Amino acid sequence: MYPPPNASAAKYLAAELKDYKSAVENHFGVRLDDIRERSAVINDRNASIAQLYNDLSGISYAAYLGFLHEMLQRPLAEQQVPALLPRKEAAGPAVFLIGSTLPNVHIAESIERAGLRILGDRLPESKRLFSAPPVSLDGDIYENIAASMIGTAPSPTQDDFKTILRQDLAEIQAKSIAGAIFVTQTYCEPYDFLYKVYRDALNSLDIPILRIRLADSTDSRLSQAALEAFAETLQG
Repeated sequence: MYPPPNASAAKYLAAELKDYKSAVENHFGVRLDDIRERSAVINDRNASIAQLYNDLSGISYAAYLGFLHEMLQRPLAEQQVPALLPRKEAAGPAVFLIGSTLPNVHIAESIERAGLRILGDRLPESKRLFSAPPVSLDGDIYENIAASMIGTAPSPTQDDFKTILRQDLAEIQAKSIAGAIFVTQTYCEPYDFLYKVYRDALNSLDIPILRIRLADSTDSRLSQAALEAFAETLQG
């Protein structure tokens, strides 16, 4: 968990980043002299991902998530973000997807196959990835990276459920989301706790929430019936 967001915390984290860089260089016998350039690439990449996210009403979320999973397996220099992804017609109830890093993208495909449109999410590999403020390329680059890391949207492991919920409820209401789908995985306790927070908050707003438990990468197929039933509920 990152330290509290203040100037002292940024300086402390910056010092740790410098030490880590030196350790990597010593261990592998390399020089990492392009930190500023790498930061610029990440800034551009994250801005491009944010543009795709803001266009979820017109693209396939499953294609978007599949692209992210594939992209993050490549070296940073090869993480190119396409300007366009497969389009899809806007139809079906809008839903918000919440969970830890998904073991596969098939659950998103199952959600769309059930006739639902994913218009937003709280996933580490999606919105949380590009939520960090851009790294300033002026001044001490390590302090700037630290400030950006500290500014990233919180994770449930940071025990800041109120901030997470406030951010997501604002998006859910702004996008007129009809329901939420909360994906939990075995042995991921912070998200089990977070589910209860979301459930109570969404119930107070009369927004249905479906919980899907995944034990492994094949479980999404077993969730199809539950998703179809949830879609029928949202369609009234």
